[in-house]
Amino acid sequence: MDNDVRSERSRNGLRARFLSGLCIAKVPIGYVIKDGYAVKDEASFDKMKKAWNLMTTGTKSLSEMAEIMNKWGLRKFVFGKEYALRAQTVDRLFRNKFYMGILTSAKYPEEVKGQHIPMITEEQFYKVQAIIDGRNSSGMTVGKRLKDNPDFPLRRSIKCGKCGSNLSGGWSKGRSKRYAYYICKGRCGAPSIKVQVLNDSLIEFLHTITPPKEKLELFLLLLRKNFNQSFNSLMAKREKAESEVTLQKKLRQALVEKNLLGTYTDDIYQEQSKIYEDRIAAAELVLGKTIYDKYNIDDVTKFIKDKFSDLGRTYVESEPGERRVLLGSICPAGLAWRYSGLSNQQFSPQYKAILDVRSNDFALSTARWTTLEPV
Repeated sequence: MDNDVRSERSRNGLRARFLSGLCIAKVPIGYVIKDGYAVKDEASFDKMKKAWNLMTTGTKSLSEMAEIMNKWGLRKFVFGKEYALRAQTVDRLFRNKFYMGILTSAKYPEEVKGQHIPMITEEQFYKVQAIIDGRNSSGMTVGKRLKDNPDFPLRRSIKCGKCGSNLSGGWSKGRSKRYAYYICKGRCGAPSIKVQVLNDSLIEFLHTITPPKEKLELFLLLLRKNFNQSFNSLMAKREKAESEVTLQKKLRQALVEKNLLGTYTDDIYQEQSKIYEDRIAAAELVLGKTIYDKYNIDDVTKFIKDKFSDLGRTYVESEPGERRVLLGSICPAGLAWRYSGLSNQQFSPQYKAILDVRSNDFALSTARWTTLEPV
């Protein structure tokens, strides 16, 4: 009976710990358990966060991510033994809600907010789920369901202008050799398209929609202006959050000392400790969002200028995955072949911002903005 009572207390204790937002199982890569709490692992947290950011781009498959993460030194440990990551392991990692601050358990049906610092946002988590499942908000199929075929690089990226189905690829046998064609997957009777014809048309189309040099430079000046304003605002919030973290940790330490002296009962200690932990977590979350200091505005503007000054050249020089992202970011509804050339339904709001930028979008003249110093 004594053993049964102890077992019941243990089970109740584990459930209470779980419902309070504390881990009852092994934490994933990027975290370690310290004094009963899940905290950042200094050796792997930033690397794992970088992996999430890379996966969010939709340009890498699970196998590619496993290879990259292994090169970064990320490993899984089973009973103290180190193992390299495989695609299946990476899939489980990117399915784990722990990274967005949610605790789940096979034992309990509830999903509770954890007391640990989230690595990613909820939006980023669900975007990665869509990518893994072969979907993407840009309208392009990415991830594990899209196999790059060097013979038909635009397969599934261009739609039939007659019925709206994706184009597929096929070979036609001639007298002396075979010829590559794109064909409508919907079999609507539309004529086939030579691979080289569609590829040349796409490059020409990208040349025609490349933003004029003046608009691109004007957009980059506006980008720098907004970056500077946001950076200054976030740095002020960061300083305030750092002060709040320091204050709450001092108060928590004082609480611990009073509990040890018997001034506060254990119940009061637990209640007050939870309040301080919530305040620290909220302040740490603010610190995690102020990531502008990890970016160099000069590098960002140089990247945009290099890539968007000639979209046709950028497409030719890019990898297959990068090409899909490029097309999806410009034309989220996809491109269609009208059997006389390419057309699109609409540009993305982000790309329209470049094309529609005007000089009166500035509070000051262009001449003054060109004198801004980099942050």
